[in-house]
Amino acid sequence: MTMIVYMTLVLDLIIRALCVMLLIAGIVHVVVSIGEKKKAVNELTVISKRLHILMDIPIKKAREFMKGNDSHKE
Repeated sequence: MTMIVYMTLVLDLIIRALCVMLLIAGIVHVVVSIGEKKKAVNELTVISKRLHILMDIPIKKAREFMKGNDSHKE
């Protein structure tokens, strides 16, 4: 009889430990995904700033700039 009680207690502890580990894994996953999203937002911000700089250049100068880059590639 006491053996059944001890087995039930051990099984209960194992189930509780698994639930706690699952909760911790979920929290870690959320933190990691938030970090990845912040990195992506930072990259998009840098790209946006570069596009704004390019849009500020007059079209004629931009064409000259592009022609200058093409001549360096050859």
